[in-house]
Amino acid sequence: YKDKIGSIVREISFNAKDAHVDDNKAEVPFEVHLPDDFEPYFAVRDFGKGLSNEDMETVYTTYFTSTKDQSNTAVGAFGLGSKSPFSYTDSFTVTSWFEGEQSTYSAHIGADGQPNLLKLSSVPSTEPSGLEVRIASQRQDFSSWNAAAATQLQWMDVKPKLNKAVNFPKFEVKFSYGDVHIAQNAAGYSQKMIVVQGGVGYSFAEQDL
Repeated sequence: YKDKIGSIVREISFNAKDAHVDDNKAEVPFEVHLPDDFEPYFAVRDFGKGLSNEDMETVYTTYFTSTKDQSNTAVGAFGLGSKSPFSYTDSFTVTSWFEGEQSTYSAHIGADGQPNLLKLSSVPSTEPSGLEVRIASQRQDFSSWNAAAATQLQWMDVKPKLNKAVNFPKFEVKFSYGDVHIAQNAAGYSQKMIVVQGGVGYSFAEQDL
């Protein structure tokens, strides 16, 4: 991932969106926590079905394996997005609320360079089912997480609940066909345009048209 933080925000957030769609909660916003001095971490918490211990092992330790590879409604399907935090850090925390249990795991890169998963705890819980991915942030990157949230989440039909205000860029939709939209910076000075599909915006130069 060339844009590490932007890619993480996109991949983890759209995994949360997919979890809500899969659990018939497409209109329910998931939650995004942006880092600050008091809570220096980025996190995404969804309220889908959560993951069993077996699915956790599959999702976080095996490349090109996904629980969504047979879905026609999910944005992700290749099993890479869940590992995107490894582009920024060697370890992060995942908590799954599944069938009345809260299980917390450490996802980390092992000595062999491969992703590993260690269960830290499992306790009964009455919290809503779902999944939280939490990544510690370096202080100098706080503003980058905020900027990434603004650009990566702006096209979602149902935007997540954020712990702080985010100024989403203004774009003017020039053309739409089904789920595909072409938009341009509303100020008119941008040399970039955006193609939006499935809530994800992809930028390109006008000469690429």
